[in-house]
Amino acid sequence: MQEELNALADKLLAAKKTEAAAKARRIEIEEEIIELTGKTLDKQKTTKTDEYAITVGWKMNYRTDWELFDNLQVADSIAPVKLKRELDVKKYNELLDNQPEIFRAVSKCVIATPGKPSVSIKRRNG
Repeated sequence: MQEELNALADKLLAAKKTEAAAKARRIEIEEEIIELTGKTLDKQKTTKTDEYAITVGWKMNYRTDWELFDNLQVADSIAPVKLKRELDVKKYNELLDNQPEIFRAVSKCVIATPGKPSVSIKRRNG
């Protein structure tokens, strides 16, 4: 089993190296396409050739200084703010140990699905 795991670890490391090179090349090509088609912030632009319809999108990322925003005292009815409800997984898991009856009730409202597994490899010698 140890030899098989070592061989698989070598293959995985080689695949990751190939993947990283392919990703870097893909990004270079995307940048070349953007230079030819033009930059359009916060919208999409489609350029057609005789063979392809190439759509370039460039989204803006927004962050808010909430402390500064809260000091503005903008009325809730016009404030450009959305609140997102999110399960506090740590508190949810604590309910299992500390309040099992509440946990049973809450767990009927929670859907848990497995995420993508991860594998980490570190070479031990050298």
